[in-house]
Formats: sequence, C-alpha cells, structure tokens
Amino acid sequence: MILAYPLIHFLGVNNFIAIALGAGFSLFIILLAFLANHWALSLTGKSFLRVVLGGMVVRFALVGLVLFLVWKYTRVNLYAFIGGLLGFYFVLQVFEVKFIQKYLLKKPKPSLE
Repeated sequence: MILAYPLIHFLGVNNFIAIALGAGFSLFIILLAFLANHWALSLTGKSFLRVVLGGMVVRFALVGLVLFLVWKYTRVNLYAFIGGLLGFYFVLQVFEVKFIQKYLLKKPKPSLE
C-alpha cells in the first residue's frame, strides 16, 4: 500500500491496476510452485526432478496463456501487466530457490536412481 500512491501519481490508475494484476498473478503462480515444490521435496531422485522441472514447464505455459488472454481479451495495459508480473515473479523466484536450497542442505543426499 505504501507504493500505491507514488505508482498511481506517476503512472496513473490504469497502469497501477495492470501492475497490481500482474503482481497478483505472479503471487498466485509462486504459491502454486511452493505447494508443488513442498510436495516434490518429499520425493526422491528422478521423481523429484520430474515434479520440479514439470512444474516449471506448467508455470511457463500458464504465464504464456495468461499473457495471451490479457492481450487478446482485456484493455489492461499489457506492458504494465508484464512489468508487474515479471518484477514480482523474479523477486518471488529468489525466495523459492532459497527455500529449496535450505531444505536440500538439511536433507540427506538422495541417489538419482
């Protein structure tokens, strides 16, 4: 909320809404990734890699689909939406990687068989 006033003042209400929608969708994607990764961390070896890499592919496809839908069927500023989406996604991705890394450092090394 602290960022809302400067964003609205300098970018306008429409751009603020587009950025907020992009950030909200990014948060949704990262929450799905967190749940999938939390489940994947209970698996071993190849199953772990399949779930993590498959989740990345599904998220990438979902982002592409939403970008297409926003571009084709809404009047939301696409550039502001993409900026909010990617900006928040990269920040939240850092937290996701740190979570996985922290968990894997505590866990005994599994075999990849």
